[in-house]
Amino acid sequence: MVKGLKRFLVVASLSIWFNLAVNAQTTMGTEFWLMFLDNFGFQFLSLFISSDRNVTGTITVPAVGFVQNFNVPANGNIRINLPTFVVRQAIHIVASDTISVWAANLVPYTSEITVVLPRSALGNHYVVMSHDLASTGDDVIGILAVENGTQVEILKPGSTIPTIVNLNKGDVHYIRGSRLTGTVIKSVYSSQGSCKPIAVFAGNTCGNICVNGTFACCCDHIYEQMFPVETWGKRFYVVPLQTRAHHIIRVAAFYNNTVVTANGTVVATLNQGQFWEGYFAGPVIIETSEPAQVAQYSTSQDCDGVQADPFYIMIPPIEQTMQYVVFEAIATGSITSYYLNIIVPTASVNNTLLNGVNIGATFTPFPNDPTYSYSVQTLNTGTYILENPDSFIATIYGFGNFESYGYVAGSSAKSLIDFDVNALYGGANCPGDSVMITLEIIGNVNIVRYEWDLGDGTIKYGDTVYHVYTQSDTYTITLNYVTDMNMCGSITKQIWIGPLPINNPLDTDTFCLGQPATVYADTTVPPVYVWSTGDTAPYITIIPTQPEDTIIIFYAGNCDVYDTLIFKTGIIDRQYTIVPSLPACYYDTISVSISANATLPPYNISVSLDTGWLSCNNCQNFLAYYPDSFYAFVTITDQAGCSVTDTLPIPVVKRLIPRVPDTSICEFEDTILITPTFNLTRNPLQYQWTSSNAVIFCDTCQSTTLYVSDSTQLVIQVTDSFGCVYFDTARINALPRPVFAIPDTDVCYRAP
Repeated sequence: MVKGLKRFLVVASLSIWFNLAVNAQTTMGTEFWLMFLDNFGFQFLSLFISSDRNVTGTITVPAVGFVQNFNVPANGNIRINLPTFVVRQAIHIVASDTISVWAANLVPYTSEITVVLPRSALGNHYVVMSHDLASTGDDVIGILAVENGTQVEILKPGSTIPTIVNLNKGDVHYIRGSRLTGTVIKSVYSSQGSCKPIAVFAGNTCGNICVNGTFACCCDHIYEQMFPVETWGKRFYVVPLQTRAHHIIRVAAFYNNTVVTANGTVVATLNQGQFWEGYFAGPVIIETSEPAQVAQYSTSQDCDGVQADPFYIMIPPIEQTMQYVVFEAIATGSITSYYLNIIVPTASVNNTLLNGVNIGATFTPFPNDPTYSYSVQTLNTGTYILENPDSFIATIYGFGNFESYGYVAGSSAKSLIDFDVNALYGGANCPGDSVMITLEIIGNVNIVRYEWDLGDGTIKYGDTVYHVYTQSDTYTITLNYVTDMNMCGSITKQIWIGPLPINNPLDTDTFCLGQPATVYADTTVPPVYVWSTGDTAPYITIIPTQPEDTIIIFYAGNCDVYDTLIFKTGIIDRQYTIVPSLPACYYDTISVSISANATLPPYNISVSLDTGWLSCNNCQNFLAYYPDSFYAFVTITDQAGCSVTDTLPIPVVKRLIPRVPDTSICEFEDTILITPTFNLTRNPLQYQWTSSNAVIFCDTCQSTTLYVSDSTQLVIQVTDSFGCVYFDTARINALPRPVFAIPDTDVCYRAP
């Protein structure tokens, strides 16, 4: 919204065993070319780059000499702001590893964002999608060449004679006008060779969008990179935009007589450059008889009275799904609500994770096709990871007061034209074997010229060719083609001639002595196995009986390749040193030292007790205590996971308790016999009696006689046959002798 104008304005098949060194093309890559289009008024340009790994790279704008390096953390996202003078200029990004790129023009109230296709996903033919039925701004198109000698043919709606433009690498051709939806752009053969890939961007400087082409406030910058015709599909699942009363769908055709159906109803038949527009409140399934292009539009805020504004998203067909993407819900000063629309096969909704959280319960089946389901997630700003091992398509959008943006989180970008390289008789492609190269074509594409460069200096022609490679090597095969509609292009793949790589080599492994272990062959190579044991299954079970042995597997269907397994067996010798010698006395702390010799060091130790105190549960030396017999359990595990567990009995002599009662006697007169009692019977015993001031008649006897002149403390020390010592003390109280006197008295003899 412009506030001042608010009220005035190649698939590999395991069954036939071929190998191509190429991954399915997606919106992720290592090289990108892009450009920004005019926004309404000024520009605020940013790039957002994400990756699932640590990546470095460089951004250059060759025309103005701008260079900036960047670093992306694994599963992270970075924002790079660009100077405004790079608008309409070719921007080149080169990364050390795979990244995703989004281009954003974040002018307040006229924000817009597009996913950027990698160079490897660019094509030669495009049909422009924009929207200016009742717009304040102009439609704009940017065409960017990525190779020298690029000749471009541009046919605008209503024209019969195309405009020819010659571009070199990094050149841009810019178009600004009205009613440019349906413009057909082709890279064609020129005097400098075959047609070259190009990048095409389109949109409107500030588009007002509402149903039936009516005017509604307010306008917003719309901006998207066009997907090449080579990547289009025939089936599109479109989820309504959250909070909006309706959304607009446009379908554009490249192939004549393209029949369009919406939710099962035929709505149009289109020829090249024509488009159909429909208005929907709920989910939509678009099907076309030929590959087509579909865009979803958000309307102006006053169209339904909901806080929002225009944007559009190029909707990927269901043929162009992904399994994993790192994306950013991009923060702006005007956007307040952020949403993520996700489409997955219904059978795999419970495999869908958003930032590691399973969101399967949030999906709803499409009414017209319950085999697919959709979910709308409300987001906060920040980095997200979306994954489903089967497939998904996802789009992101945000709304604010007279503000919005929308873009594709990511998708595949596979070409409609592909080829397979097959071993003619099965198995691997081995030197001396004949290989067959065949085309796979989606849609009504009629190729009239085939030229195969087979990578070893051989050129062949025809839709199917056979060839024999004589050396093991990686060969680059290039198909240059021309269709009956003057649609030209090239496809390049690599083929390995030689044994297929063993992705899971046997090499060296470790097993546990005497325990069964299963060894598996690599089942990604041709399934003809012969083991040195004579077995022919894809796996064998062995029971190691010695420290080291060797097993060999012969992949008979893979150019006679052998693989060898050397396995080592974990054997652990160990000794225990226990101090003091056992049995221990009840008051002893036990010290245990472990000496182990493992054939596969290092090893780990785990210690536990059935009862008592333990100083360390994973130490080679540990202390333990309990006043009675107990067990220590020691487990030693080597690097292979082989382990032994020993049970160490720790016998402890039961505590002997001597008891001597406190006693009172008369001082200087009496002797007393003292005899201890015990809590249990144990013989033989040694005795030692001591006292500070009593006379002990036998200090080593079990019973002893004392003569006491004063109160004293009597101590008995008892030593058993295990050397354990026990004590008791008694108080001997010496009672003082009574003192009395009879006085002398005189009396008369016989006196009364």
